[in-house]
Amino acid sequence: MDEKFAELSFWDTYENEISAKLREIDVLARSVKTGISIDSLSEVLDIGSDEIEKIMMNRGIKKLSRLNIYKVLLDSSATVCDFFRREYALGSPLVYTREDIAYIYDIDRDILNRVCDELKIVETTAFFFKDIFTRLPAKNLQGK
Repeated sequence: MDEKFAELSFWDTYENEISAKLREIDVLARSVKTGISIDSLSEVLDIGSDEIEKIMMNRGIKKLSRLNIYKVLLDSSATVCDFFRREYALGSPLVYTREDIAYIYDIDRDILNRVCDELKIVETTAFFFKDIFTRLPAKNLQGK
C-alpha cells in the first residue's frame, strides 16, 4: 500500500474524492440555468472536452443542461463516473446491502463483510457509510 494512504481510511477517499466530486457536479448542474459549458464539465470531471463532445454526439445532446448532464456521466471515463454508473445500475438504492456497497465502491467483499460483521450490519443507509468506511483501507483513485 502506498505509504501516503497507510493511515487513511476509505472514508477519506470517499469524502475527499468521490463525494466531493459528486457535490461539484451537483453544484454545476444546479447553478447554471442557461446551460452547462463543456469546458466546465470537463474541468470538474478531469477529462478532455473532446470526450464530452463525443458522448454528446453519440447521445444526440446538442446542449448540456441539468436534465441531461447525467447521461454524459453514464458514458464518461472519469473515475467518479464509475461509482455513479454502478449506483445508477442498482437504481440508486435508499438502503444498501453489503453486496451493493462492495459493487458500487469496488471494495473487497471479504474485507467489507468482516467490517460489517463487526458492526452487525446487514443493510444500511448512506448515513452510516462513515461507520463502515472508517474501518476500511483508503484507495488511491488517481489513475484508477
